Amino acid sequence: MVDTTKPTLRSIKFQSNSIAIGDGNYDLGKLLGITVSASDDSSGVSNFYGFWENPNFASNPTGSNLVYIASFLDKAPLSGTSLNGVWPSDMASTLNRVNTPVGTYKFFSLQLRDVAGNVYTYQANDLRNAGIIPSTLDFSVGSYSVVSNSQSGSVNEGSSTSFTIWASNVPLGTSVPYILSGISASDVSGGSLTGNAQVNNGSAYIGLVLENDQLTEGSETLTVTAGGASASILVNDTSITPAPSYSINSNDTVPENGLISINVVTTNVPSGTPFTFVFSGSGITASDFSGAHANGFPITLIGLSGTTTANSTGVTTIGLSVAGDFLTEGDEVFRVSVGNATSIPITIFDTSKNRAPTYVVASSASSFNEGSIASFTLTTTNVASGTSVPYTLSGVGPSDLASGTLTGRVSIGVGGKTSISVPIAADGATEGIESLTISVQGAAASIAINDTSKSSATPTYTLTPATLSVNEGELARV
Repeated sequence: MVDTTKPTLRSIKFQSNSIAIGDGNYDLGKLLGITVSASDDSSGVSNFYGFWENPNFASNPTGSNLVYIASFLDKAPLSGTSLNGVWPSDMASTLNRVNTPVGTYKFFSLQLRDVAGNVYTYQANDLRNAGIIPSTLDFSVGSYSVVSNSQSGSVNEGSSTSFTIWASNVPLGTSVPYILSGISASDVSGGSLTGNAQVNNGSAYIGLVLENDQLTEGSETLTVTAGGASASILVNDTSITPAPSYSINSNDTVPENGLISINVVTTNVPSGTPFTFVFSGSGITASDFSGAHANGFPITLIGLSGTTTANSTGVTTIGLSVAGDFLTEGDEVFRVSVGNATSIPITIFDTSKNRAPTYVVASSASSFNEGSIASFTLTTTNVASGTSVPYTLSGVGPSDLASGTLTGRVSIGVGGKTSISVPIAADGATEGIESLTISVQGAAASIAINDTSKSSATPTYTLTPATLSVNEGELARV
């Protein structure tokens, strides 16, 4: 059976009857979100093609003043079947500022085609007959433009600026979302790159306050985009990252073997930032300092410098220990430097001058047995820890000692004291008590060595006559 009946329009629906355009090109069908509901009794609906008059059509009724929305041929419906379904728009006029006047776009006609080729064009009167009010199919087109209100075209950080959204043929009270780009959220007061502006008397106002972020980042271009339109302004980088600075406070004197506190005041230096301090001065060497600490931790000094970190208070206290070198060198002066800051001159008083050393040696007992270890204590003053000191032993021979030698050396310990141990040999010789004397740099001490390893062998004797016979009255010899 041949299909000769026309398809029937049931309704035309819009997602929005009021649209607005900005910069660029826009698809009319996507802006309106039109769907057409239609039916056909036999072959099925193939497509629709609708036209609307722009505001210039009344004075110039030509095709150039019509816009269209259409669907593809024989496309499956969005819902339903081809005999009774709903179709979206697939093709539409492209709108832009050049070809799209703002105002009301009035329904002109809608053509329906079925698969068999039957076509029917609905005019305004046909819509009324179908129970559709033509004016409900009209829609309005407005436009947006965005301008910066700055006359200079730039703005400094820490200042305010504003933009105006001009809204033509946009209903009063419309909320227009906008987006900021070209900057970060931390660059603007409120910390947000989005917002909404309300249309009032054809325009909407956007006020912005730019932060002093104290970052050296160069000039930035702030762009405001709203309703598809945009405008930009240059943001001058006037709040650059402040340069770090240091200052140093301390006493001006410290004795040898003393401790001095050096306060390093930091400005614009984040907590945890490492910094290096350096000592300098005529005759100052690494041996003049015995250690340092800061922030509760020891600092390893490398030569005449050390490294620590800034703390959250802005004041880092360096505790510096000055060594006692036991050298007569006179007072010395040094300075501490951090970055471009230098302390006042600090005088080290030469309180550990070169003084004559003294030695005292004493034994732990008055006598020791052969085979035991004789022990002595050497006490010194003005002798640096670690100094190697020679000693000699007398009153005995090398064989009387386990070491087999009458000389030795000992290292002075912390506090100026050290112990000397002399192992005594058990020589197995009966020689009586001997006296061992130890001498150290003019000091001496003596002990008795008990002869406890005497010879234990029993003597034997053999008599042999000089002759085997002797006359009476003669002397017998053996």
